[in-house]
Amino acid sequence: MNVRVLLALVVGGALALPPGAAAQRIPIGYVEFPCLRPGWLEPFVRGDAVRDALQQRQHLHGGDVIYEHGCAVREEDLGQVVSDLLQRGVRVIIAIGDEAARAAGERTATVPIVAVTTMDPPGDPLAPAPANVVAIRLRVAEQGPERLELLRQLAPGASRVAVIWNPEAEGAAHEWARLAATRPPGLVLESLEVRDAEQVQDALATLALSPSTAVLVVLDALTYAQRDRIAAFTAAARIVAVFPLREFARSGGLAAYGPRLDAVPAQVARYVERILQGATPSELPVAGPAGVDLVINLDTAEALGVRVPDALRRRATEVIEETTTGSRRVP
Repeated sequence: MNVRVLLALVVGGALALPPGAAAQRIPIGYVEFPCLRPGWLEPFVRGDAVRDALQQRQHLHGGDVIYEHGCAVREEDLGQVVSDLLQRGVRVIIAIGDEAARAAGERTATVPIVAVTTMDPPGDPLAPAPANVVAIRLRVAEQGPERLELLRQLAPGASRVAVIWNPEAEGAAHEWARLAATRPPGLVLESLEVRDAEQVQDALATLALSPSTAVLVVLDALTYAQRDRIAAFTAAARIVAVFPLREFARSGGLAAYGPRLDAVPAQVARYVERILQGATPSELPVAGPAGVDLVINLDTAEALGVRVPDALRRRATEVIEETTTGSRRVP
């Protein structure tokens, strides 16, 4: 079975314990999928970031937070990962990603779950979550049509857009469906499905044969892991491309539009803190992204000969431009 469960001790001492009190062990489960790729939320949500956010709040009475980290290589093994964490007696489960959140919800109706998902629930976005679940919905998939509109502003003459997406990722499949349903008249969307790094390379080879096509990249763990390759290729091939997170633009991509992730650890920590203090998830409000980043890489725009409209520059939360000292200027 392709399951990996490990115990990660998060050091740093007791959190806000009275003097002389013995530290109480507070096990918190962390489940992610997949194991073998760097998850796009990993730098923001895994152990240290959440621990640090909890410690900064200084309101938690209880003791040492200990993270029980579980992940699965295959989606069908996520249920067993969650069961293993439950057997370890975790007080709260942090579920990262749509598949992990669904698996956690299917395995327990009692242990509180803090879920970080890329999209609203399929069907009714206002549908209430189960009583033991509180969600941070980053709405990446819902922002797909906005990224497509950004791409049309940067490549106003494009009549064809190639969409690089992973059909095995639930959030990516949801975004592709939204893009297809909201496609402007006269615009052709070409589906470039990628399931592994080899298929990413095949997709880029396809793009090399039609460099006039603009590109939209849909977020999942695979495209995030391949961001340097995709961004470098589109820049070198002089292809106008828009990406879902600012890290793609920082890797050389032309532009990125997506949720601001810096606040995710604090959001997760706030929910964990409230739950450990006695709140039930159903009492807590569902959260969206703390903000949206629009990042424009002017160096790439200049290399591609793309004129960035003044209105986009004014809207940008970050502009990447090499100065005379070689540093990046961010307003």
